[in-house]
Amino acid sequence: MRKFALIALVAFVASIAVAKDHSNDYQMGTFVSATTLADGTITSTLHGDGTTVAGDVFANQVGVYRIKVDGGTWYVTTLTQSEDSMLRGMGMTPVHLKSEKANPLDSLKEGDKVMFRLQERKYLNGKAMHMHIPFADNPSKEVEFVTHFVPNVAPPSTQPQKPTDNVKAMCESGKLSPELKSRYCQGGQ
Repeated sequence: MRKFALIALVAFVASIAVAKDHSNDYQMGTFVSATTLADGTITSTLHGDGTTVAGDVFANQVGVYRIKVDGGTWYVTTLTQSEDSMLRGMGMTPVHLKSEKANPLDSLKEGDKVMFRLQERKYLNGKAMHMHIPFADNPSKEVEFVTHFVPNVAPPSTQPQKPTDNVKAMCESGKLSPELKSRYCQGGQ
């Protein structure tokens, strides 16, 4: 039994060591901006005894960072903020034992280069892309973000394109008077 436990422990430690080797997974992008967006939820801190009420109601926001790469832009939110937004959307109040600390993107300015790696995570209801960004002062420590990619060029549509030139359509339709046809249609078509 001890041999089995020792073999299992060695296999577990070896799998962790192999799983942590991401030396060939990093990509480079350019930091574009950091903004906040409303997440569609509100928080109420109103409380009182029926005769006096104190507090406030405010719209919740999440920080969104943009990282540009050759093919498009990654929109990035910290994992904590994303989870908090999801919980608020379900009517629950997020609770943290520790406050969220500064992340590697907080100190960047527009045009700074940033290295990151991507990991697809599987959930019960589908998949999500996560981005891991190492700290500049401790590259062994990474912050996990939830991200989505927006390509520079929209993928081609599989639907046939509808005509968009209504002037040409009206000139060819015969619905214009000869006067308007000579005024708006080239050469009086």
